[in-house]
Amino acid sequence: MKEILEPLKEYSKYQERFDELVDATYEHLVKTSHIDVKQNQETVKKFNDADGLFRAERKKLNVQKNLKSFLIFLSVAAGIAIIIGALMLYGAIKVGTSVLAGVLTLSIGAVNGRCDIDNHSCYKQKNQIAKGNIQAAKRKCR
Repeated sequence: MKEILEPLKEYSKYQERFDELVDATYEHLVKTSHIDVKQNQETVKKFNDADGLFRAERKKLNVQKNLKSFLIFLSVAAGIAIIIGALMLYGAIKVGTSVLAGVLTLSIGAVNGRCDIDNHSCYKQKNQIAKGNIQAAKRKCR
């Protein structure tokens, strides 16, 4: 093996030789494997297209799951607010003090719960319209 004294000057020569050897090796491997390169390229293109569709659908599914979880959380929070408001209202009536805090808490909980239902139904309608199913989305969203 030859000793390389000035690697920077001789790099291009070795790089060219390396490229030639790599190209020859791949040509030999393709010929011995009996693979149709055009068909392989088409298969890879189909796979990449299908993978892109899969990733897009998975992203939509994750968004829907997150929205569902958030709506469940808001519904539970609204239920808790209604219960607390009812207890505050009951306590105010029992003691004979102002019922304003209980009424406000009850109304906020009820409005929050109603908004959760409206947002979820609107989201479902938009999905139905996007899928082309207009009949399933007859009710208008506010």
